[in-house]
Amino acid sequence: MYDRRFLTPLRLPPEALTSYQMGLALLTLLLVTDLDGIGDIRDDVRDDVRAAVALVVGLGLLGTGVAYLLYYFVVDRLGAVTASSSSYIPPVVALAIGWVLVGEQLVWWDAAAAGLILLGASLLRLRPRRTGAA
Repeated sequence: MYDRRFLTPLRLPPEALTSYQMGLALLTLLLVTDLDGIGDIRDDVRDDVRAAVALVVGLGLLGTGVAYLLYYFVVDRLGAVTASSSSYIPPVVALAIGWVLVGEQLVWWDAAAAGLILLGASLLRLRPRRTGAA
């Protein structure tokens, strides 16, 4: 909701918002992280430049960066409520993957919880929108 109220009116491109958010997070982590033992990482990662670059690009840019870009796109196009409701869906997907691919046994409350999550996300999307005068 903060993003929709304070950041969206600035009309900043999602790429800029993502860069600011990741940059500030990096600076914050550098300030609060104990760097003792950082040189003790596995030799195969430390000595292989390709592995280190792949970690940064794969996890940082492609994982987190793309996720933030998509998040700000959804906030801009569909609204903050829809964007926040997208975080409710991964547990349902994880439950389905565990059931279908791994063969985990499901009990009735698993299905009930998944149904409630999907119902809640649907209700958030279907609720009437307030107009500017309201």
